[in-house]
Amino acid sequence: SMWCVIWKQKDLYQMFTNVIFESEKKATEFKNQQKSMRKAHDCRAVPYMYDYFNGMANLDHLNSSEKPQDS
Repeated sequence: SMWCVIWKQKDLYQMFTNVIFESEKKATEFKNQQKSMRKAHDCRAVPYMYDYFNGMANLDHLNSSEKPQDS
């Protein structure tokens, strides 16, 4: 899966950079290098979604299961 770094700005979670990372570890390392961003904004490493370019009001989708349920 691909990962990206987002931050909260003007009540929307948006892409912090247009760089896409190949692992959560690399995205987290990049995020941790941005010391000024970490404290000033809600900065996170998350699975990549194109929707972050336009901004998202919440991150509820991160709490839901992406796997289909067996019936």
